[in-house]
Amino acid sequence: VLAQAAVRSFGGMVHEVRPAADLPLQSRLGHRTIHFVRHAQSEVNLTGKYYSDEHLDSPLSAEGKEQARMLADTFADVRVDLVLVSSLMRALETATIGLGDKAGAQWLACDFARETSMEIGRNPDEPWQYAHISGHKPCNSRRALGMGAMTTDGDEECTARRFPHIDFMKKVCIPRAEDKAPYQEVELCTDVDTLLPNEFVCNLDDRVDLLREVVLALLNEQQRSAKTQGSNEGEPLGGDIVVVSHQIFLIRVLSHMGCPQKFNNCQAYAFPLHAFLNSSRSSCSGLLATDWVE
Repeated sequence: VLAQAAVRSFGGMVHEVRPAADLPLQSRLGHRTIHFVRHAQSEVNLTGKYYSDEHLDSPLSAEGKEQARMLADTFADVRVDLVLVSSLMRALETATIGLGDKAGAQWLACDFARETSMEIGRNPDEPWQYAHISGHKPCNSRRALGMGAMTTDGDEECTARRFPHIDFMKKVCIPRAEDKAPYQEVELCTDVDTLLPNEFVCNLDDRVDLLREVVLALLNEQQRSAKTQGSNEGEPLGGDIVVVSHQIFLIRVLSHMGCPQKFNNCQAYAFPLHAFLNSSRSSCSGLLATDWVE
């Protein structure tokens, strides 16, 4: 039975939808892997001017573009079905250069996978509530994407046109925690930048939770599609998933899995997909990151 649901975008707009019921997935995940990749070196990584307006939505440096090209070797023999990429320029460029041969994959831009302006404390055991925030970093903000006709006409530089292989308008239905309706439709990316310039740790955890919920919703979409096409219900679903994002966000993702790691530019970590889907913020023990070697 289809259930009516409230709908909200990442920016808070409310509509109505009638989503299909989710189907069980655990038996069909097989040996699927999820890869977490930090963007390659950006211009702001090179200059270190994180609080300068000149680095608004900083693109890759020349060295960063070369790093991204080397990423292609890492994934040369990997079947990728889904690429989730932060809507910031350095991540979009990294994914496009490094995974450009994965044309058969579904490419989705995600505002929730963007970076926060929080910083890693010098003490690796520093609790989250004391993570240092010096102020907003313009490199973590972006211009309007130019998804609407009013902003894209004649604008060759708009982000949406620069990356035509990436879907900037995807919406997915995820379960609601509230009692008003069982599902909400989440718009993964909005034209205008709506992300809070500075956020609390609970906001960052909410975004990591949303990543997990979106991946599960997309897997359910795959399963419904496979069922419609008459595939065997016992067959594993699809290939791997790649998430291209940023240092602090990815550390928090891995913290939810109980194994926080620091990411160098263009570094990737791979995990069984089921381990990610079963992760939780309760595994973080209140810390930003632990157990790494500088």
